Amino acid sequence: MANTEFDLAYFERMAALEDQHPWTRSMRILTFDLLEKHGVKRGDALLDAGCGTGLFLRDWRERFQS
Repeated sequence: MANTEFDLAYFERMAALEDQHPWTRSMRILTFDLLEKHGVKRGDALLDAGCGTGLFLRDWRERFQS
């Protein structure tokens, strides 16, 4: 059976790269714009079933929940 645990330092590095990389930042912005275009509004709930570093949810809270 494969080891599925992440080294914390690796995870933190991936989160930092994901946060700053133009492609991933642009994809989050595009996704939020598309969600708004299709009727998602402030206060709506969201299920993030991804396997990333949690930055999508962080940005979701800043844009739709604050």
